[in-house]
Amino acid sequence: PTAARRRPMPALGGCRAHETLILLLVILAQQSVVGASADEGPVSFSNKLPLRRAAVHWYCVENKQAHKGETPCLNNGYTQRMQQAATPEERKRVMGQRAAWISRLERKGKRDASRVRSAYLKMYRAYCGSTKQGSAIDQCVEEAIHGTPT
Repeated sequence: PTAARRRPMPALGGCRAHETLILLLVILAQQSVVGASADEGPVSFSNKLPLRRAAVHWYCVENKQAHKGETPCLNNGYTQRMQQAATPEERKRVMGQRAAWISRLERKGKRDASRVRSAYLKMYRAYCGSTKQGSAIDQCVEEAIHGTPT
């Protein structure tokens, strides 16, 4: 008897599974939670979203020229393009472009967890520093990363 040959799973525009998952999580994190109210308690990501959205908007939109080439802003750009894509083919193309960007960064040694985390911390600190004073800055950064206590 001959063994059945397994077909490899098709890649989405050449991106790896974890990159696709990260992109989907970013999209979910930036979308509003539909049907959630304050009385329903915490919803996935919902207690982090307002502060994260405000930070990204302040950092990448209001101060675009100063930060346009930074990781949080580039990620936000891809996320916005994904949300605005009218067809599945267009979303697939944007995902492929993002995957290619990530691959280039990895080849250059400029994409690792600590660099990405540092880029986001820099953004949260800058935003929180512009709106808070003293120890409230650290609390604001913690809320952006971990959410507000429930």
